[in-house]
Amino acid sequence: MATRRKQNNFLQVATQASFFIYVFAVLQLTGYFILFKEISSHDWWDKMNHRIETHDHVNFEPFKTVGIYQTFSKQILGNFIMLLPLGIYLPLLYRGLRRAYNFFIVLLICFLVSVGIELLQLATSYRSTDIDDVILNTMGGGAGFLIYQLIKTIITPKTVNDQ
Repeated sequence: MATRRKQNNFLQVATQASFFIYVFAVLQLTGYFILFKEISSHDWWDKMNHRIETHDHVNFEPFKTVGIYQTFSKQILGNFIMLLPLGIYLPLLYRGLRRAYNFFIVLLICFLVSVGIELLQLATSYRSTDIDDVILNTMGGGAGFLIYQLIKTIITPKTVNDQ
């Protein structure tokens, strides 16, 4: 039996709807919809192994690609920003992740999502697979969570016990 998420107000509905749009955009950007076409070909496994063996658009060496680009290049910023919204959406959508001590849980979720994206890209020849993308995506997700915490601190009224 599936459970439904209860939305109490327009802001919650808008947040959840915008999250689905964000997820669709990330899936589109990272080539998820091409995966089915690629895997339906009979030799996708061999192609993937060939990419790994020849390092054809595959980098498993940390900070190798980051060193090639300037700090504020489209490649670096794009990978950093891609999962930044996820770090904000997770505590917005899941109350259990709203406390500051859940930073490492949110970071782990962002890491796993990023690894999933890179594995997807490895299975297809649509995009390159790069460990630096995982690092930047995860850092972006962590930054998103910190932004959420900062905004929460600013807009949450202080109670008598906080003073």
